[in-house]
Amino acid sequence: MHELFEKMSFLLHGGILDMLADQMSKTSPQAVILEPQGEDLSVLEAIGITPPNLIISGERYSLEQTFYGTPSLSMTPLNLSLMNNKWGWGIPLKGKEWTFYFLFSHRPSQQFLNNLPAIEGLIKLWQDFNGREAMEQRLSRLAYMILATKNTLSSIFEPMPLDYFAAFLSDVIRESLFPADLAIIHDDGEKLTSLEGDIFNLPKRDANLFTRLFTPSPIPIDSDHAEIFGEERYSRLAHKWSVLLPIPSMKQKLYCLLKWNHSLEKEDLNFL
Repeated sequence: MHELFEKMSFLLHGGILDMLADQMSKTSPQAVILEPQGEDLSVLEAIGITPPNLIISGERYSLEQTFYGTPSLSMTPLNLSLMNNKWGWGIPLKGKEWTFYFLFSHRPSQQFLNNLPAIEGLIKLWQDFNGREAMEQRLSRLAYMILATKNTLSSIFEPMPLDYFAAFLSDVIRESLFPADLAIIHDDGEKLTSLEGDIFNLPKRDANLFTRLFTPSPIPIDSDHAEIFGEERYSRLAHKWSVLLPIPSMKQKLYCLLKWNHSLEKEDLNFL
């Protein structure tokens, strides 16, 4: 039973790729497993070749077009150049929320093709496990954020000086969302001053910009929201920061700048 547990744990945590690489090496001198990621392709396994990069930029849609209309598990003859190599055969494996492409330099053996339904089943189990594990982690983080929010409610309505409130806000966000960096700027209607964090060369106050930032909703500092900030200001902010959170009151406003070294999760923005 202990050996069976270790094998299952190995497969469910990505060991299926090692097993597939071993099987593919027996059926073709060169082979590769690719996974779409955004507009790119990620090289998960490579047999008989050394990829120049593990990310093939901008090739996702080209490969999808190559396999357009091809059912999952169907072997397709190809005439494809990718990663300085020629690929003569390909097999797409498609699930509801995942897709993998197997490319071969030589036609796979019939035995390998007969095993494709089992391979697809193993990949599905692996992907389902990953999905549940990720969901459990997100629910755990969300529960922690809810607890942090509950613990701050008693303090939020207490009268406090502005600098004390800024320190309080900084502590709550740092302890709940663990940003890599945080800064809080005060806007008194005439100028900007720093209350928390190290901000050098504070930008000049732009009346038009800060009039638009009236709703206390987090604004990701990314290309989709660049128009809100203006080209020059966006370029300066995006160099370091990930999100701007306006915190307006009747007479004055605070702006919280936050940085993460990873992609933002929906829960992070909801918490803010």
